[in-house]
Amino acid sequence: ALGAEVEAVSAWDDVGDMERRAFEDRDSALLDRLLKTRTVEARRIKLAEAKQDRTTSLEKLSTLESAVAVASAQRDEAKDHARVVGERALSEVSAVAEGRRMELLRAAKV
Repeated sequence: ALGAEVEAVSAWDDVGDMERRAFEDRDSALLDRLLKTRTVEARRIKLAEAKQDRTTSLEKLSTLESAVAVASAQRDEAKDHARVVGERALSEVSAVAEGRRMELLRAAKV
């Protein structure tokens, strides 16, 4: 009878061990799933951040391109203005020089 009780207790311990292993296996599987889910979530977050960084970079690039276009237009306007001012100054200097030449010619005839 004692041997039967020892076998029953031993069998009960074996069942307990099997149940414990089953719970541990189930917990391990749940933990693996949780880690995979967290990894996927982390990847999604990183992807979203990368997309936002790309969008921000594209916006900055667009702003810089606009600034370059404005600066180029201003440069072209400044060149045109400088050319007009230079031509006007040259014309005025030429007129003064022509007037001075005429004065000298008149003075030489006298």
